[in-house]
Amino acid sequence: MRPFLDRASPFAGVIEIRICYTAYSTTKLLTLITFDEVTIIQGAAFSGCAGLSSAVFPALSYISYNGFYNCTRLKDLYLLGSSMVSIYGRDAFGNTPMSNSAYLGEFGSIHVPASLYESYLSYGAWSWFSSRFVSIEEEV
Repeated sequence: MRPFLDRASPFAGVIEIRICYTAYSTTKLLTLITFDEVTIIQGAAFSGCAGLSSAVFPALSYISYNGFYNCTRLKDLYLLGSSMVSIYGRDAFGNTPMSNSAYLGEFGSIHVPASLYESYLSYGAWSWFSSRFVSIEEEV
């Protein structure tokens, strides 16, 4: 299995780096991940990664359906890019501390740049997670 697929976009020669559908699904040993250049997380890419507690994405632009579904220990997600990340819907974080904190007994946090914080609070499907956002100061 090849977890990454580099693919040229038809728009202005932009290169997309994707984590493919179910690429890391049910991988038990992942605890902390950082993908500096990944732009797209396809469906169920990390679904069922029970040990995953923190994820960092400086260049992410899109999270597809069930991207982190059933990552029951995912407490911290860092979306550090200079533009907002789009999500397929609230099921991108189904059964995670971002969505089911009462059921799981703990809360998760989605860390975003201060310049985008207000936008995330009210933007489409992200509004479902408005109580989970944490504003982080950007380095000058």
